[in-house]
Amino acid sequence: MTVLLCAALGGCARPAAEPTPADRLKTHLSRCVEQGKVLFGHQDDLFYGKNWHRWDGGGEHSDIRAVAGDYPAVLGVELGGIELGNERSLDHVPFALIREGIAEHHRRGGIVVVSWHPANPASGGDSWDVTAGEGVAASLLDGGANRAKGREWLRRLGDFFDSLRDDDGRRIPVVWRPWHELAGNWFWWGAPYCTADDYKALWRTTYDYLVGERGLDNLVWAVSPGFTEYCTTGYTDYWPGDDCVDLVGIDIYQYGTSAEFTDLTRRHLSQLAAVAAARGKLLALTETGCEALPDARWWTGALLPALEGFPVAYVLTWRNAWDRPAHYYAPFEGEASADDFRAFVADERIALLGECNELQ
Repeated sequence: MTVLLCAALGGCARPAAEPTPADRLKTHLSRCVEQGKVLFGHQDDLFYGKNWHRWDGGGEHSDIRAVAGDYPAVLGVELGGIELGNERSLDHVPFALIREGIAEHHRRGGIVVVSWHPANPASGGDSWDVTAGEGVAASLLDGGANRAKGREWLRRLGDFFDSLRDDDGRRIPVVWRPWHELAGNWFWWGAPYCTADDYKALWRTTYDYLVGERGLDNLVWAVSPGFTEYCTTGYTDYWPGDDCVDLVGIDIYQYGTSAEFTDLTRRHLSQLAAVAAARGKLLALTETGCEALPDARWWTGALLPALEGFPVAYVLTWRNAWDRPAHYYAPFEGEASADDFRAFVADERIALLGECNELQ
């Protein structure tokens, strides 16, 4: 009867497809941009910070919450080492704890961004080992000497992403940022050692496995090649493809004065905002910071004006190492910029976890 009625009426419209976890996350990020909000994020915030870490019996803590009274809206996590079957990341965090922290942050209404610094498959060194020179990325492609190893690496990644589940058993969405900073000369997949064709094939191989073979629908794909002398075409010649990129970003740190950082960031965001608009992608400041924060007014004096006027969905500051006294990029209790950070997050444009949750 239903078929006959539909035929008589000229056909029935198919029910709309249920949004995937990744779709819902993209909608959330887009809504934040529409509301003029920039979500604040901090790398590894739930796992360790200045003079503390959570494993080996340590309790839950957060440097951002200790200073500002709320968790960061965005939690950055690192999967370097998972490809080798290790139990801990290259930053010593147990992957079981990372999985737990992702679930916690998602349960509270936060957003998770995942980075990955994989080992060098040719030399056995780390991501920063470029001694093997050119051709390492190509070795992971079809016909390459390390193709089987690459497939095993992707399998381990896929297992981890598939294991990210909420209390109802649904996959937890994350922003996934593989093969980043290709414009530099510090990673083995960087432009000096990897042709544009090989980079695009490496990205496509990663995408086809995780999405095509594994059916993972919880990944928002973020590309952040950067702008340097080695690769000014990171968003053109090295572009992986519109169908496998959802967000464009840039990693930019302060190495000179605060004024220089603001100017440089604004110039890059201006170029990048045009790329995002032309391709219909989200925009983010995917990594940033100033090590040890020598400028006590860095937050309102450098970072806030750098973001002014750009449709940035989130900004992620790098980690506060528990075992390296001068390696920190966010305030902690008693740190000199803590008061300025509180002023920064009090600005109507910046959102911590509570406001992020309200914008869903």
